[in-house]
Amino acid sequence: MNYKTVIECDRDDLKQVFAEVTGELVKESILSKLEGIKLPTRTACELLGKSGTTIQSYVKRGLLVPMDRQSRNYQFDLRQLVEFIINKKSEV
Repeated sequence: MNYKTVIECDRDDLKQVFAEVTGELVKESILSKLEGIKLPTRTACELLGKSGTTIQSYVKRGLLVPMDRQSRNYQFDLRQLVEFIINKKSEV
């Protein structure tokens, strides 16, 4: 049995959906260029405006995941840090 869903929307609704989809595509194309770029903890601190202790707390809580957990000085993926900043700003 097949079902069809009919969604009613006006021009403004379509514009909003289009803007959201386009925004996500642009964001993804920009973020994909940042993937794989390693940053040391010191640079992550500067980028996030947080102390090393706060960064370690974020790692312990799972908010940030270092690329190499075995190292004493964590290395972070630039894309992950930028996404973290974007998510924090959208929460405010």
